[in-house]
Amino acid sequence: MKKSSPNRHLKISITKKNKGKGKAVETVVETKGSSKAKPGPWTKLEEEALAIAFVNSSTCPIVGNNQTGSSFWKAITERFKGIMKQGPMRDLDSVSGKWRKMSKAINTFSGYYNQIYTNPPSGSNDENILNLALAKWDSKNSMPFQHLRAWNVLKKENK
Repeated sequence: MKKSSPNRHLKISITKKNKGKGKAVETVVETKGSSKAKPGPWTKLEEEALAIAFVNSSTCPIVGNNQTGSSFWKAITERFKGIMKQGPMRDLDSVSGKWRKMSKAINTFSGYYNQIYTNPPSGSNDENILNLALAKWDSKNSMPFQHLRAWNVLKKENK
């Protein structure tokens, strides 16, 4: 069974006879879905661009923390679009929603990483520590850690 797209335009025509005058009257009812196509799932490159845009907006020495939430997310969205330059366009709600979901997972993973980093096994290097943190993530979550590129951007930041 083929599903119809919710974004497809539906046009229904109903023809009625107008009593008394003998003329046909056509009634047209149009139902329109959203004309914008949904961009689809976020790519790893988009997640990385979002992390860069977030860092640049939140560490801006000119504006600092003297901005409203809406102006902050608008700035992040504009920086994100500037970094991406092509691909599906993401609106402010999509950008802020993705950040909220992504940052929760990244913060949890950072906790695992920092715990191992501050007390590493003997002879460990950065790659070993990362692999141990990924293994700890896997042991506590049903899905593998999806945001490694974004985490690499954020791992040295204070926030």
